[in-house]
Amino acid sequence: EPVRVKAVAGLKRLQKAGVTAAAVVLAKAVDAKDVEDPLAFLQLQHKPIVPPTEDIGSSDVTTRRRATRKLAIEGVLDPEVLPQLLERIAMETDERAICHLLKAMGSCRSAVALPVVENHLSHRSGEVRAAALDAAAVCGGADPARVKQLLDDPEPNVVVRAILALKDHAGFDAVRTIGELAEHPDLRLLPPGAILP
Repeated sequence: EPVRVKAVAGLKRLQKAGVTAAAVVLAKAVDAKDVEDPLAFLQLQHKPIVPPTEDIGSSDVTTRRRATRKLAIEGVLDPEVLPQLLERIAMETDERAICHLLKAMGSCRSAVALPVVENHLSHRSGEVRAAALDAAAVCGGADPARVKQLLDDPEPNVVVRAILALKDHAGFDAVRTIGELAEHPDLRLLPPGAILP
């Protein structure tokens, strides 16, 4: 019983924060006692949802960031919102909003988004390149040749994501690449063995 009560309380907090997925789950099972298995209750939120997207086109960057962040944390988005996301990302100039849009595109889990996501692999911001790699991973995977180019990226978080994207690719030596990453100047303060045992 306490787990169910905590699950409902957590979902109510998420709903209050504006997470549409939480509201959808609570609408389907208003009381935790309605569901025998608390895990099944929580998994209801993984059904695709269509959140409101009107604020993503706001002229105010703070409003756009807030709206795109909400989309990014919603969970699994219905591919029905993908055209709006594709249209918005083509016009977006704010790097943080672009990252949120990429995450939201990944949440749609549609290969249709992959060409646009891959275009962001060469963005000037390392944060955007990392977000693009994350989104590509759930949209079907980026072109391995493009991902291999990111192994020399100046941002370690991009290199790590590139390694993860390539780890199962034939002919890729992840152990050697991780060893080379250990020599990266931004990682020199890590204790020995922090990357490789």
